[in-house]
Amino acid sequence: MVDRLLVCDYQLSDPEPTDGSATCARYAMPSESTPPQARQIVSERITVGLVPRVSEQLQRLQERTGFSKTDLVNRAITLYEYVEAEASKGNDLLIRQKDNGELFIVKIL
Repeated sequence: MVDRLLVCDYQLSDPEPTDGSATCARYAMPSESTPPQARQIVSERITVGLVPRVSEQLQRLQERTGFSKTDLVNRAITLYEYVEAEASKGNDLLIRQKDNGELFIVKIL
């Protein structure tokens, strides 16, 4: 099974457009259960030193999601690239609390 990260250009508070006007990009995110033939070819290998806090966060993410460190790093970079591209256009990243609908603007410094 290949999980996917879906990035769209419509407001998250609005229903997904059904007329085909939404621009969405699906990024394949293989999980550990993804068959080898469905995985993307590795184009670059890097070594990254993590500070203790981030190392702990990575461990918690692995436990919560079941994804490998490689999958989590690929997802994080894909998400960060999208968020940074939108921020560079002057757009905001919003988080809406499920229980009360309150919106928060997320700033990544």
